[in-house]
Amino acid sequence: MHAPTPSLDYEEVDEIPALTCISVVCRNGPEVLRLPHVVEKLHELLDWSARWTFTKACNAKLPFLVGRIIARQEFQPLDSGLRLPGVRQWQFTEGMLNAVSDGNMTLVELLSTKFQGCHMHSTVVEEAARRGRVEILQWLVANRSDVRWTDREVAAAIRGDHFELAKWMKDKVTTASVVMLERWAAIAAGKGNLEMLQWVCSLSTVVNPRNAVSIDLAARNGFLGIVEWLHDNTSEGCTTFAMDGAAQNNHFEVVKWLHKHRLAGCTNIAMDSAAEEGNLELVKWLHANRKESCSPDAMNLAAANGHLEMVKWLDANRHEGCTTDAMDKAAANGHLDVVIWLQTNRFEGCTTDAMDRAAENGHLHVLEWLHVHRSEGCTVRAMNAAARNNHLKVVQWLDAHRTEGSTTAAMDGAAKNNHFDIVQWLHVNQHGGCTTDAMDSAAGNGHLELVQWLSENRKEGCTTAAMNMAAAAGHLDVVKWLHKNRSEGCTVDAMDNAATNGHLDVVQWLDAHRREGCTTVAMDGAAENAHLDIVWWLHAHRREGCTTRAMDGAAKNDHIETLGWLDENRTEGCTTNAIDLAAERGQARMVFCLLFARDEGHTRFGVEAALRNGHYEAARMICQLTAVMTEADTNTRQRWEIAEWLYVHEPEELQSLSLMSRLFDD
Repeated sequence: MHAPTPSLDYEEVDEIPALTCISVVCRNGPEVLRLPHVVEKLHELLDWSARWTFTKACNAKLPFLVGRIIARQEFQPLDSGLRLPGVRQWQFTEGMLNAVSDGNMTLVELLSTKFQGCHMHSTVVEEAARRGRVEILQWLVANRSDVRWTDREVAAAIRGDHFELAKWMKDKVTTASVVMLERWAAIAAGKGNLEMLQWVCSLSTVVNPRNAVSIDLAARNGFLGIVEWLHDNTSEGCTTFAMDGAAQNNHFEVVKWLHKHRLAGCTNIAMDSAAEEGNLELVKWLHANRKESCSPDAMNLAAANGHLEMVKWLDANRHEGCTTDAMDKAAANGHLDVVIWLQTNRFEGCTTDAMDRAAENGHLHVLEWLHVHRSEGCTVRAMNAAARNNHLKVVQWLDAHRTEGSTTAAMDGAAKNNHFDIVQWLHVNQHGGCTTDAMDSAAGNGHLELVQWLSENRKEGCTTAAMNMAAAAGHLDVVKWLHKNRSEGCTVDAMDNAATNGHLDVVQWLDAHRREGCTTVAMDGAAENAHLDIVWWLHAHRREGCTTRAMDGAAKNDHIETLGWLDENRTEGCTTNAIDLAAERGQARMVFCLLFARDEGHTRFGVEAALRNGHYEAARMICQLTAVMTEADTNTRQRWEIAEWLYVHEPEELQSLSLMSRLFDD
């Protein structure tokens, strides 16, 4: 077994003692530096790279530190997890993505030099295109022979609105299929870049790119010039999504143009959405010029958002009316003028939700009016919610004018959210008391002062959940206080959840001061969430170990560094869930690493889930590297292209596994 990985948390090291040590060693002159063992020890003293992971160094934008970490890894044994081809490939790709994100040319060159044998993943090129990193892309062309140029890279440049870059990259794509051009056209239309859209359409000499999606997106985003150009220069249509989307986003001119020039029309969503936004002019126009109508949601939503003139107009000119939602939601949002108008002019009324939700949101003026003019009243939810949300004046008013009162949920909720004044008021005025949830949740949220007050002034106390929850959330001060001042203690959940959530200081304190210990859940959870420092510490200081869930979870969440450490230092291994779950989430690099380094294999679920979610690269990788799939001939490129076309244009159909079976059935 190799030396355990040290803590991954960066800790500030006092530079003065280190420099003092060097001064003391070197005071006898430069001759001392001729002793290899002295130089080695000085080097270890000053080299902080062991305190960092590769990923953290990349995120910190420190190329020199990245280089040191790579150099250290090269001295690991050949069977070390950090030297697995899959892990190295993952590090290279993650590092390149980080470099591209920041435009860090120095890091790009360093990684390309240090990771010989690793291929340039398409996601790196796509990200560079999306961000317009021309210098990096030109360097890749000049210095790498493994860069694949596909329609996705061009689409990324278009999505980033980098026209010149898109044209430059298009010259590197061998063919441009109709499906590819449709995708580019839709993206350009949605971005509102007419020049780029015209360029895309000029690439097709046989068929105009399908523009139903293009017009829909351009209309939704208010790009009338794009809509007009597509209408004049292409032959395809649009859907009701175009006018509905334009109405939702208040693009009145686009709505009128679509009405005059297109036949797709709209749905009731158009008027409902315009009413919700308070666009009275647009609602009037739709009423006069369209036949699709609206629904009661039009008035309900207008009332909820306080658009009184809209509510009045709908009442006078439409027949759909509203429901009790209108007054309930107007009251909830504090629109008293709307509430009063609805009371005077409509018959639907309201429910107890009106007063309950007005109290919840602190609208005392609405509460007072409803109390006088309506008979529905409220429920205990009113005071409970007002207390939970820190509306003390509302709580006091309800206490003085209503009889519903509250329950223990009032103080429990106030304590959970650290509303000290309300907790004390409820305590003094004997409103329902509380339960152990009050102190438990206050502890879980780190409200130490309130925990202390509850312990001193209330009799309900707490349960083991108090320390468990405080530990899980990393509130070490609360954990220490409960340990010293309360007798409830905790359970193994304390250390398990602290480890799962990455709180190493809490884990170490519990280990030193409590006897409950932990279970395998601790290391399993830490591994699943990539808390490698905690995984290492548990490995070195506890005996519970982990289960296959550790590696399965790390695989599921794409934590390759954690996976490599577990593979190297633990014996539990993983199950077929590792590849299956990674494939389901489209983590092709993780799939590759597992197929290369582990022999547990996978099941049909992984391939089917990857297909269902559109992760074709992950599915291809499984099927190309193994011969296990009974319903799919993945070597038939044409069938994959059909599946990809379905994913873009008919995603509902692709959800059917029976369709996939027919598609890949010989």
